[in-house]
Amino acid sequence: MQKKILITWWSSSLGGAEESIIDLSNYLSERKKIKVILLFIESKKIVFPKNKLKKEVKLYNFSFSLPIYKILSFFIVLWICLKENIDIVNVNYRAVVPESFAAKLLGKEVVSTVRAVLIDKNNSRCFAFTDMIIAISNSVAIRLREIGYLKGIRIIYNGICLKNFEIFKNSKKIGSEKSFYFMARLVKWKRPDWFIKAATIINKENPNSKFIIFGEGPERKSLEKMISENGLKDHVKLEGFVSKNDPRLKNCDICVLPSYIEPFGKVIVEAIIRGKVVVATKSGGIPEILRNYDLLFERDNFEDLVNKMKKAYANFDYYQSVTLEMQKDMIKKFRMERVAEDYYNLFVSL
Repeated sequence: MQKKILITWWSSSLGGAEESIIDLSNYLSERKKIKVILLFIESKKIVFPKNKLKKEVKLYNFSFSLPIYKILSFFIVLWICLKENIDIVNVNYRAVVPESFAAKLLGKEVVSTVRAVLIDKNNSRCFAFTDMIIAISNSVAIRLREIGYLKGIRIIYNGICLKNFEIFKNSKKIGSEKSFYFMARLVKWKRPDWFIKAATIINKENPNSKFIIFGEGPERKSLEKMISENGLKDHVKLEGFVSKNDPRLKNCDICVLPSYIEPFGKVIVEAIIRGKVVVATKSGGIPEILRNYDLLFERDNFEDLVNKMKKAYANFDYYQSVTLEMQKDMIKKFRMERVAEDYYNLFVSL
């Protein structure tokens, strides 16, 4: 008997989390025992890429701000559950109370996928109507216990879709100048400002070094001002949104993610699979991905970030050989096929 799964998601952007939701829905739709219904609520600033969703996935697509959606979500989820005869509801972590309450009112199984380390929540009451939480890393699960969640937690590490994922060949000669790149949504907690601060220091020692920022977000204007005030217009470039196979990534060498507390680090996985050298924060889920990797810096230690970036630059060829050795293991552990298999096994067992 086919189970019908409703997956909900409210979004303010189209980043790594949204890509994961779409990829997961597509992969699950390949299973005969599951029918996937996706409720994707977009803000006014984005448009859902319907062309990326397989026809086997049924889409309900609306546009509301988060406060408005929190008011309407109970009725929307209730309506879809009744209309589609839903068996299991997989809610997210933003409008979780009204979404999960509507599902439980109808006697449905409810799981919540948490894709963030919940620094803005200090108790677990918002998950009162869930039967289980799926955490995308152990660091997320630990935080859920800290805020008092006592029900079951299943850790299902996030992953990336390797279909049409291009692994660029490194054409640079040994000893040539290397470029640093930041790739994430331009929000404060990703700390793109630290990337620019580090650039002001490293560029003095290596005048030919380049720093590239990929991404869009509310911090863009302040970053432009920061670049201008530090005289870095010729060395730090804001390149805007970048697709996963953008040819500009070919010439990028060292991926830097100074995120305050990264729940998983999808961009890190992509960088390792492409053979890039990585410098990242020793917090959140990143140490779980990069075990015993010595280019992780202490979370609130800017000097340590700079030192790790310098170390990566000076010893690039060595660290690239390290990351190349990690490729196969990364592909095996963090591919979307494995993620979908874990979700599938969970859903059919409920």
